[in-house]
Amino acid sequence: MKRFSLFLLFVVSLGLLVEKSPAQDQDPEEQETRSYRVRPNFWKMWNGSQPSDVDDPFASPADDAKPRLVGRDFEKDFFEAYGVEFPEGSFARFDADSRRLEIRQTRPGFELVEAVFESIENSAERKLNIRVEIFEMPAKAALKVQQLTGPLNDHTPIYRHVIDMVDREQARLVNSVGTLARSGNRMGVKDASELIYATEVEWDGDEGVVIPRSFETREVGTLLEVDPLLGADGYTIDLNFQLEHHTAPPIMREVTVTSPATGKAVVVEMPEFHAKQIVSQIAMEADSMKCVGAWRPTGKPEFEEADLMQVVFLRIDEEEVKWFEPWTD
Repeated sequence: MKRFSLFLLFVVSLGLLVEKSPAQDQDPEEQETRSYRVRPNFWKMWNGSQPSDVDDPFASPADDAKPRLVGRDFEKDFFEAYGVEFPEGSFARFDADSRRLEIRQTRPGFELVEAVFESIENSAERKLNIRVEIFEMPAKAALKVQQLTGPLNDHTPIYRHVIDMVDREQARLVNSVGTLARSGNRMGVKDASELIYATEVEWDGDEGVVIPRSFETREVGTLLEVDPLLGADGYTIDLNFQLEHHTAPPIMREVTVTSPATGKAVVVEMPEFHAKQIVSQIAMEADSMKCVGAWRPTGKPEFEEADLMQVVFLRIDEEEVKWFEPWTD
């Protein structure tokens, strides 16, 4: 019996030496108050039943209205629709002027509240910022860039090396275009000018002149079209895109054409375009970059004299959706 008592005393003493964590000491039913800053269009995220005979409780008041806390339990209704219970003494209320959401809850209750926030932000429609950057560099360096990016999924480290080359004047940024797109929607951006030129002509024998009869318009510059589709995992993106870049303005050259009406051969000026194109479908992760192609520029004398290439990087950034942020004074 004495031996058992000594063992029990040892166990009790050992238990007293173990430090309890604050979470273990906290009463799960104890309530605390936390505040969050809410985006202005937060209320649109809730598709629950809202009485039609009252104003939107989260709508901004008139400029001359005094700050107030919106009542009528609409805020509690919002969270209760997601299964959050409010025991006696707890509350949820919103200051429409400051967009401050104040919640008093238990610790388990706040775990559910945070889960509601995460659920809303994950289900919100996310926008994708898609950007193309075109760099010019010696052909040997461009070949090395393509070789290094080959086995990599994310080409950001190689892109940073190219930026270092620009800083050291070993390469230059030719152009950059970008657009904000939604998943499943085709978007485009153009940094271009229009060139109108004749495609059919006739010979006027009485006047002795060439008369244009048909015209076409072509855009010259950098043109990007994208069609992104965000995957179910929330970060993989299937991207269809088409890029057209003109490395030089069109050059007007004399060509001989035959008038369809008279059969007379006449000499006219027609534009010679220096367009490079990439049409592709790739899979990328959000917030990553890929080298999607390279070409030799044409249309300028310096391109003929120097051994140059242009390398194209494409980047996709996923817009972070934060509807609720901890309140900071």
